[in-house]
Amino acid sequence: MSRPRKKLDTHGRSELILEHFRSEPEGWRRDRLNCIRLGLQGDKSLVEIGKTLGINASTVADWFGRFREGGIDLLFTKDKGNGPAPAMSAANFERFRQELEKGKWRIASEAYDWAKEALGVTFKMPTIYKYLGKRERG
Repeated sequence: MSRPRKKLDTHGRSELILEHFRSEPEGWRRDRLNCIRLGLQGDKSLVEIGKTLGINASTVADWFGRFREGGIDLLFTKDKGNGPAPAMSAANFERFRQELEKGKWRIASEAYDWAKEALGVTFKMPTIYKYLGKRERG
C-alpha cells in the first residue's frame, strides 16, 4: 500500500498557476509551472509526470516541495552552487598558476608530484591536465 499523497496546493493558488502557465513563454519557468499544473490534476504519479516532462521524478518532487513551501516565488528560485566543490582552493590554484607560469614542470606527472608535496592534495591525472590547461608544448 502506498503512502497518501501530500496536498500540493497548500496555499490555495491553483487558479494562479493556470493563469501563470497560460501567459508564461517557453522556458524553465513554464516547465516548472507545467509540472505543478500536472500535479494539481492529481491523476499522475511523480514518475508519470517526470516521464511526461522528460525530467527525473526526484526533480518533480523537489519542485512540488518548493511550491508547497513557498508558492510560485520559491518555485521560480534557481539554486546556485549545486555541483561538486572545486578540487583546489582559490589560494592553492593561485600558487599552482604561478608555478605553471614560471615553467616549473615539463610534464603533468611533475605537476602532480608538486601538488601532492607542496599543497598536500592528490588529484587524478585528468584533473591535473585540466589545471594545466591542456597546453600544447612546442
